[in-house]
Amino acid sequence: MKQLFPWFCLLFTFSLSAQDKAVEVINNIYCLGIVDCNPSLTEAIELPPNTKRWFYTVTATKSPQKAAAIRKNPAIFSVFPDLKSKKRRKKKSQIPVHTGDGVCSVYLLKHADDTEKFVVAGGAYFFYGEYSRKNVPTAGMIIEESSLCRGTQYIGLENSRAFTEAYNMYVVLTVIAITD
Repeated sequence: MKQLFPWFCLLFTFSLSAQDKAVEVINNIYCLGIVDCNPSLTEAIELPPNTKRWFYTVTATKSPQKAAAIRKNPAIFSVFPDLKSKKRRKKKSQIPVHTGDGVCSVYLLKHADDTEKFVVAGGAYFFYGEYSRKNVPTAGMIIEESSLCRGTQYIGLENSRAFTEAYNMYVVLTVIAITD
């Protein structure tokens, strides 16, 4: 397990062989809050066949414009250049990409049943503590455990301050799988 921090410092070492490929699974923005959003949500992660390891990054910000800039961050493509061919070239954003100015919690849930319990206030759900983080502006996690590198995995995102602060949080979740 390696923790990645901050978002644009994804300069960790992956030893990829010639057959390995980096596959973008998810790169989305989610709104977490109580104004036209839900304070928590779950996302099913469909890992491609032959996934050897995968990682996720999350960044929380109070601004939807900053979230859009973070989502288009080209730093992730410098680590995984074979993803560039799948993306159309876009204009560079004038908004600087940063590590996040909000906080969120991210949980790698243990079972599909936990997804329903996660979004209910006071629901009892199970998660992998070593692959989850609470109240972080930016976090990332490499998952190499073979039992978690196949099938569907579930990530729960939560704005734990949704009921105490009067603004929404925009969270960028990116998931990359390394396959052979």
